[in-house]
Amino acid sequence: MITDNTAATNSAVVRRHYDRAWNAGDLASVEETHAADCVHRDPSNPVPMRGQVDIKARLAAVREAFGDFNLVVNDLIAAGDKVVVQFMVSGTHRAPFAGIPATGRAVKVDGIVIHRLRDGRIVEDFAVRDTLGLMIQLGVIPPPGGPKS
Repeated sequence: MITDNTAATNSAVVRRHYDRAWNAGDLASVEETHAADCVHRDPSNPVPMRGQVDIKARLAAVREAFGDFNLVVNDLIAAGDKVVVQFMVSGTHRAPFAGIPATGRAVKVDGIVIHRLRDGRIVEDFAVRDTLGLMIQLGVIPPPGGPKS
C-alpha cells in the first residue's frame, strides 16, 4: 500500500482508479484505490455513496447502462492531499439508468471531481457533472428554449 501523500503519488492513485475501475471495469480495483470508509458526494445524487460497496455498485450501474462507456481525463491537478480531475464521459444508453429506460442515444458529459486522499487511498470526493446536459441528450427533458428544429 502507498503511504505518502505526495501530489505525484496521489495523482497515480486517481489515474489508476479511472483507468482500471471506470474504463476497464475492474471493480475489485476500488479496494486498492479507495478507503473502506470513503464518501462520494454529488449534488445530482442526494444520498452520498459511502464505502467501497456503494462505489462499486455505482460503477457497475453506469457501465451496464452505457455498455460502450469511456472516460477521458482532460485535466488532472494535484496539490497536497487533493487531486482534481476534469473529465468527459461518453457512451450509448443501452440499459435502464436512474429509472430511465434505455434510449439508444449516444451521450457526452463533462464533469469535475475533487478527490481527497489519505495514505494512498481516496477517502472523499465531490463530483459535479453536467446532469442537465445528460437528461437533454437522453430526451428526458427538452433543451432550454424548447425543442431544436
